[in-house]
Amino acid sequence: MEQRKVPPQWPSKIPTRLAFVGEAPSDRELEELEPLVGPSGKVFNSLLRTARIERSDALVTNVFDEKIPDNKIKNWCVPLKEARLERLTDLPPIGQAGFLRAEYRPSLERLAREIAHAAPTVIVPLGGTALWAFTGQTNITQMRGTAFAATRVAPGVKLVPTFHPSFVMQKYTIYSVVARDLMYAAKEAEQREVIHANRSLLLEPTMAELRALKPALCSSPLLSVDIETSHGQITCVGFSWDTEHAVSVPFFDARQVDHNYWRTPEEEMEAWRFVEEVSASAAPKLGQNFGGYDFMWLLRKNHLAVRNYAHDTRLMHHALYPELPKDLGFMGSSYATQGAWKYMGKGEKRDDT
Repeated sequence: MEQRKVPPQWPSKIPTRLAFVGEAPSDRELEELEPLVGPSGKVFNSLLRTARIERSDALVTNVFDEKIPDNKIKNWCVPLKEARLERLTDLPPIGQAGFLRAEYRPSLERLAREIAHAAPTVIVPLGGTALWAFTGQTNITQMRGTAFAATRVAPGVKLVPTFHPSFVMQKYTIYSVVARDLMYAAKEAEQREVIHANRSLLLEPTMAELRALKPALCSSPLLSVDIETSHGQITCVGFSWDTEHAVSVPFFDARQVDHNYWRTPEEEMEAWRFVEEVSASAAPKLGQNFGGYDFMWLLRKNHLAVRNYAHDTRLMHHALYPELPKDLGFMGSSYATQGAWKYMGKGEKRDDT
C-alpha cells in the first residue's frame, strides 16, 4: 500500500467527539503535511471558532491521500461499462463521476483505521465525496445539516454532513449555514445514538378515521396544508395539526385498476367535502409556497377556498435569509432533524460542493 502523504491530525483526546473529513489534500496541505490548511483551512478554522469547537480536540483528515488532478474526482473514476469489466461495481459510483479506480481504494481502508482509532462520536463529512465515502451518496446539498448513521467506512457512527470550506470560499453567503451545521454536530456529539422525534403520519385513512380527526384539525391553533399533484390532478391533500401528527387524504392509488383510492363515488365525494370543510375552517393555515401553487390548484381545479391563510414557510425563510436557497429540500435539512425526506427514494444527482 502506498505510504500516506498527508498524516492525520490526531486529536489530543482519544476517543474524540468530532471528526472532520474532507475530500483530498491541496498543494498547500502536501507541503505542510497537514489537512485543511491554506485558504480553505483559514475558512475552516474561522467556522470552528464560530461554532466554538477546538480544532485540537478533533480529528481532521481527508478521504484520499493524494491531490486529485484538476480537483475533479472523475479523473480517478471509470464509467459503468469499464467498471463492470474491472469488477469495480462493489462500491457505488461517486455520483455522475463514475466508479472509483482500484488504485485509489486503499485510502478508504486507511480512513476506516483513522476513524476506528479516534472513535469519534460524530463524523462531519465535508462535501459530496466525503459523504460518498460514508454513505455511497453525494447529494450533500440535500443531506447536510441532519444526523444519521454511516453505512460505509465507519458503519453505525453518527454523521452530520456539511459543505466543504473550499465551497464556502466560492459562495460565502452559506458561511452561516455551515457554521450552524457545525454547531449542530457539536450538540449531536453529546450522545452516540441517532435520536429523532416520534412522529405519526396516517397515510391510508378510513372515512371513519377522517371523521374522528376533523375536530382536531378544525380547532388547531395552526394547521399545515399541503397538496401533491400528478397528471393534471390532485393526488392527495395533507394536513398537520401539530409537530408530531399529520394525515394524508389520498385520491389517487396506483395499486387500483381505476387508480381511485376511495372505492365508491360516495366515499370520494365525502373525502372532498372533508378537505373542503377543513380548508374553510377558522384554523390559521400554514403552507410552503402555498399561495403560489397549492392555493391556486385547490381553487381553480377543485373550487375549494382555503380560509385564514396566515403563514408561508418559504416566504418567511426567504424574508429572513434572502441569500440562501429556499427550496423545500434545503429548508428541510436546515430546520428539521430527520434528513431531506423530499429526496428519499428518488434518483440521486451529483453534487460537487
